[in-house]
Amino acid sequence: MNTTPRTAHLFINNVQQPVYISGLPEFVQYYFQLYTQIQSATVLSLKCLSAPTVTDIKDAKQVKWD
Repeated sequence: MNTTPRTAHLFINNVQQPVYISGLPEFVQYYFQLYTQIQSATVLSLKCLSAPTVTDIKDAKQVKWD
């Protein structure tokens, strides 16, 4: 990631979600928290794109990395 501030946006089924994380450090590990035994999460891809594809979403929630 070569932008400042480092920001990650979440897409589910190719739809941008109204939450993003800003201020990411250079190296990041990720995890998922599941609440029941029948829940699961799968990372299908992580991409570094040559050009941004995000759009401004009204009332999007920013989560700042501390």
